[in-house]
Amino acid sequence: MEVKIHTLSYRTRRKAVQARRNGVEEKQLPSFEDRARLGTHGLVMLYSLGMRKSRCLGLVGGLGVGATLLYYEKLAKGCEERGRELDIVITNAHTPRVFEYVEANDRDRLAAYLNGYIRRMKAAGAEIAAIPAVTPHYCLQELAARSPLPIVSIFDPLIGELARRVARRVAIFGTRFVIASDLFGGVKGVEFLRPKPEEVDLIHDTYVGLAATGKRSQEKYEKLTALAKTLVRRDGVDAILLAGTDLALLFDESNTDFPHVDCAALHIEAILKSLECGDTDPKNGQKNSDAPQDA
Repeated sequence: MEVKIHTLSYRTRRKAVQARRNGVEEKQLPSFEDRARLGTHGLVMLYSLGMRKSRCLGLVGGLGVGATLLYYEKLAKGCEERGRELDIVITNAHTPRVFEYVEANDRDRLAAYLNGYIRRMKAAGAEIAAIPAVTPHYCLQELAARSPLPIVSIFDPLIGELARRVARRVAIFGTRFVIASDLFGGVKGVEFLRPKPEEVDLIHDTYVGLAATGKRSQEKYEKLTALAKTLVRRDGVDAILLAGTDLALLFDESNTDFPHVDCAALHIEAILKSLECGDTDPKNGQKNSDAPQDA
């Protein structure tokens, strides 16, 4: 049986209709009881009264699948909390291809590969783009120069957060490449401590396995937690930088009892802000109308 909009409580209907009349964003969500009574059709009717459209996001997914799903879930929830409808296009890139270009130190080919997905998402209606992974940002400068869409960088919110915390010594959890590279070289006044070789192997292997399965593992959680506490105690680091978006499958604010900075959470918040405004950071995401087109 189709559920009609009048099954909402009087208060909820009145607020939604008033928001539509005034052109004001309606952020209050229906109560649990209202949701149960409404069903899918009724909720669609309610949201059409009070929700505003967001800009269309193009998400280069697949790097890995677990992080893509996490971003999708968090972005949908974040838009709903802000009274907006998430408009999103997702493609599926392949991690082995990305690692191949990164290991060959070939920024141009990696940028061309990722830009192929961005062009397809633009054709599908995307207005801004984001990559829910740290390693592909290795070619951010080259990609931004040719991309037909502005790109929401993962680096800018991170730099701001480290400055806010006055962090001076940081260790990185992520792929071996991210740990060994100068990806975060633009963060001034911060020393990035490199763990011991066997510890780097543990971090890399654990992360790659996590990205491949897209599933949480208690064993992986315990190993990385123990290592993080060792680095804090032994090496005096101020924070562990969770520089792999799939690490969000293991760690969140409720279960992370060591000082840390979550790149994925910062990036998601930056994307949500970009969905509401007309511009992204021109240093890393400026649209270039004269950008070359990849084959």
